[in-house]
Parts: sequence; structure tokens; C-alpha cells
Amino acid sequence: VRWSEVEDVAKKNATLLDGLAFESLYRGKGLKPGMKGMAFSMQLRSPERSLTDAEANAVRDDVVKALLAAFPGSELR
Repeated sequence: VRWSEVEDVAKKNATLLDGLAFESLYRGKGLKPGMKGMAFSMQLRSPERSLTDAEANAVRDDVVKALLAAFPGSELR
């Protein structure tokens, strides 16, 4: 899976997304053979007000759910 594919899925499934940044890629100890770890950050923003923790967590959960569905065999670490 390429970062651009992850980015596309995340952007399509994250309401209030103001920024998305690739952070790191890991291959090695602790991962199943053929797997890699990818870290990224999301910046969320509402033009009207501050977001609550519950709202931000819901956006994160929506993105994770979409990524898991889009890339069978992937898992959240």
C-alpha cells in the first residue's frame, strides 16, 4: 500500500480534515512478514468552534474503519 492510497481514503472519509501528513514507515521486528507500519497525523478543524474530544475521536474512528475496509489484511497497531 502506498501513502498516496492511504491519503486518498483518509481524505474521502474524514470530515473536518484540515491537514494530513505522512510521519513514518516501519518494516522490521514486531511486524508480520510482508507487513509495514505507517504513521500519519491528521489536523482537524471546524470553522465555527473548537471540536470536542468525542467529535475528534469519531473522525479518527471513521478514518480507521475506512482504511481497514479499503486494505484487507491491514490492522491498527
